[in-house]
Amino acid sequence: MKNITILAIAIACGLSHNVYAKSDTTKWDSDLVENYKEAGSTIESLTNLDNNSRWFFNGFLKGGYNTSTDHTDYEKAYFRVMMRMRGYTALTDRIGFVGDVRMEAQEIWIDNDNKVTNRFDNFDDDQKIDQFRVGFEDSVWGFLGYGKYTATMSSFSNDVAITGLYNNQSERGRKNAGKIIYDSHYDNNLYVYASYDMDSDIMGIDFGYQTADIYSREADSFGAYLAVHNGQPGLFVGSKGIWGNRGAKTKDSYHSNSDTNYERTDKNLLTYTFYGYKQFAMAQRMSWNFSYSKMDDNENGDIIRNQGYATKGLGASANVTYRLLPKNGKGFSPAIIVNLDELDKAFEFQLKYYINRRTTIAISEAMSDKGDDQVYIESLFNF
Repeated sequence: MKNITILAIAIACGLSHNVYAKSDTTKWDSDLVENYKEAGSTIESLTNLDNNSRWFFNGFLKGGYNTSTDHTDYEKAYFRVMMRMRGYTALTDRIGFVGDVRMEAQEIWIDNDNKVTNRFDNFDDDQKIDQFRVGFEDSVWGFLGYGKYTATMSSFSNDVAITGLYNNQSERGRKNAGKIIYDSHYDNNLYVYASYDMDSDIMGIDFGYQTADIYSREADSFGAYLAVHNGQPGLFVGSKGIWGNRGAKTKDSYHSNSDTNYERTDKNLLTYTFYGYKQFAMAQRMSWNFSYSKMDDNENGDIIRNQGYATKGLGASANVTYRLLPKNGKGFSPAIIVNLDELDKAFEFQLKYYINRRTTIAISEAMSDKGDDQVYIESLFNF
């Protein structure tokens, strides 16, 4: 796995003369922290555009509710507040310090089987640093740093519908601290992301081609990537999360060789993913995620689904999303999501309404062949 990571980075570097792609509209740009054009987010005390340095702030308020439509004994409501600061401070003409820190507080209420298992208690459920990345970015070699982030970038292609982000075989530990991270979008449009977790020895590598960042909405943009990780792949059956490569529960949440509360059965089990997106003008967007991790010879989809985990891989899975984009950032944006894997078949329809570019309301119906059907309602305000 280490050799694959080193080889991918070496190939990408060898095919490019310059990693650092300058923006057409500003003096500075960054592979890591993006380039928000709205000046209202700029932190003036840390910004010096004449020196190619800029820091900015943004956040969101998110509230939602979901319930099972075929089992009335489960309801969940939540409210989240997120605050994020990120930026770039130039140290030389070529090298800069980069930081990206996101903090989140949330409140969750859950009623399961007519019993309230989690109550509203004044945002005391969870306050955490949801993600952070700090390090240095070189105009030739890209970003290298330390942080709390994902093993690969493969899950983000599905970050469209309310549930889309997690129903693929991305590493189950999700964003986890203790990682050495390399991230670079080369000026020949090659993209490389690599991570190594110093605590669990979980590694991930993405290698692909993109004309714009995977979260961008640039007209006719395109990205296609191959990813591999040696962690614990995850899928959903209805509202039930299932992950692979799961061994014994670790004592006192000590993550001996994993980023979850369960050890990895096989440290050499690899999960492969081909994922990407294609945007058509400013009107439509399609994304996909095809993954594979080898099942244990003594397990199949029925066994894994019934026991709630796999001792090895989860087999093959596919996720395809098609979305209509709102005109000029306002109006309705319907999306359909199809999930096919060896555990379940699911279809989701989401209707999102953009009040403006920063405020949305969405309702989603997720129908599962083997699990429970779910209805989700969510609102989001970005500031």
